[in-house]
Amino acid sequence: NAFISVSLPPRAPVRHLSVHPQSGDRIRVRAKLARPEFLPPINATVVIERQPQLPQSPTLGLRITGLAGLVALAGPVASLAAKLPRGIRLDGDLLTVDFREALAERGYEDLLRLVQRVVVHSEEGRVLIELEGAVA
Repeated sequence: NAFISVSLPPRAPVRHLSVHPQSGDRIRVRAKLARPEFLPPINATVVIERQPQLPQSPTLGLRITGLAGLVALAGPVASLAAKLPRGIRLDGDLLTVDFREALAERGYEDLLRLVQRVVVHSEEGRVLIELEGAVA
């Protein structure tokens, strides 16, 4: 959570974000939007639903569940989706992370050519990322 806090850009649509990994590929998330300031923090559970299939589909699929009061937050959540960094998309309750785009945004697109397999899981208190790769 400390890494997330220092990684948020000053103009990010989220002022504070904390993650709490749970068993069964579930992660509890608490986010405080920068605007509107009067909104309380948003609590949700993110479920790892789809693993990346390299090299064809380098996308991790995460389903957002348990968003209490989603209808009331539809406007702020929609504006948040429009401001996500390249490679991260929010479409309804599906959050996807395209590793190819996200790495390219940061100048690391060549790194993905070395990775043959990525698997992401969670257990209580930890997110586990398994990588298999080869040096060409």
